[in-house]
Amino acid sequence: MKLSDHELQWIENTSGLREWIDIKNRRHDYPSEKLRFIGVLEANEKTVTAQMMAYMLESSGFSVDIKNTTELFYNTTGEENHLFMLEEYFEYLQEQVKKKKDIIIFQMNTDFIKAYPLLQTPFDVFIHTMLGMDSISIGEELKEKIESSKVLINHLPKESIIAVNMDDCICTDFLEVLKDRMVITYGLSAKATVTASSIETTPFLKFYCCIQRGITTKNGIEIEPLEFPVEIKLAEKNNVYSVLAAATGVMVFGVPPDGITSEIFLFSGEDRRIENEKKIYISY
Repeated sequence: MKLSDHELQWIENTSGLREWIDIKNRRHDYPSEKLRFIGVLEANEKTVTAQMMAYMLESSGFSVDIKNTTELFYNTTGEENHLFMLEEYFEYLQEQVKKKKDIIIFQMNTDFIKAYPLLQTPFDVFIHTMLGMDSISIGEELKEKIESSKVLINHLPKESIIAVNMDDCICTDFLEVLKDRMVITYGLSAKATVTASSIETTPFLKFYCCIQRGITTKNGIEIEPLEFPVEIKLAEKNNVYSVLAAATGVMVFGVPPDGITSEIFLFSGEDRRIENEKKIYISY
């Protein structure tokens, strides 16, 4: 959809752009007010956090769509291209409302993060999953993503729950912007809210998920500190982090620990297929 000359002139400054976005929002009947959102920020596309969450949420009765934001905000330059991406964003949300989706999981790229202060998608949960990098190995692109993420966090709704990996060395970069925020930490650190113990990797990943402090769900239910077993048909130990992140995200939406235990065991990995002929439909 090509923007008109009038629209292009209208959005030459930030205030004009915000007004343009408000008009587009009204034109699409405020789709973000009819959906719930999870944002997943990944260092790469190898993690399966989003797929795990979609599987468990679908199994709990939610209708879920996963969207890699590269499909909306790809690496192009120029004002008109950027605005075209915003139009695509609103059309996508409206389409999901028509499909009666409950929850959208965004796998976020840098362009989406940069546009967030204008979009202000009302994320219920924002999950930071970067792992395994130190200050030497972090490239310029990742540094840019980290800095943009700080801006994103500053613009998140105050009621958003932010989940961060406590084992990640760059987690400290976010401490300032996490002040006065609702934060759930996960990882193998003894200080994390959601952690793991008794980890086995043969023949597949098995451990106990430990909730060390209470978690309040979006519907007001308190999940008390407890341990519950997790078995998943993935072998690499790093997948512990994906499971912890996914478990944190779905518990916020009310999936109970025993539901996580039963559903994660059936999760088949990155083929994005649900066993017993159930499927998650993912927009790529």
